[in-house]
Amino acid sequence: MSEQQQTRTVGIENQLDGVGIFYLIISIIGLIACIVLSQDEAIKQTGLSSFLIGLGIGVIAQGIVFWILFKAGAEVIRLLKKLNGLQYDGVISGTEGSGTEYTCTECGTPVAPDAKFCTNCGVSFEEKEEEKEEV
Repeated sequence: MSEQQQTRTVGIENQLDGVGIFYLIISIIGLIACIVLSQDEAIKQTGLSSFLIGLGIGVIAQGIVFWILFKAGAEVIRLLKKLNGLQYDGVISGTEGSGTEYTCTECGTPVAPDAKFCTNCGVSFEEKEEEKEEV
């Protein structure tokens, strides 16, 4: 069997973050363009300035919504990768300095604080708690 060299590329989660920021920047530019165009005298006389301001507000709202959606999608991918023990790019929100992370003593899989057994290897945590109480 031949070994294939894995190259480290930017994860899809960082690409989603980048696309979200791109949409936000484009929407800000669109809003500025709409505001600048609405100040033209010919456009003011035809009554299109209000339409352009409304269009600009719609563009910025769409940009913010897309930014939130892409950021949430990247977060879901990071969480799924962490759950499956894969490397992920970026930081999972709310995990910086968040305290204790519980892991299985046998396989190292992250588990909930109140878990009765490991979902990966099946080891029971209740037996170990009973042993601690007896000591």
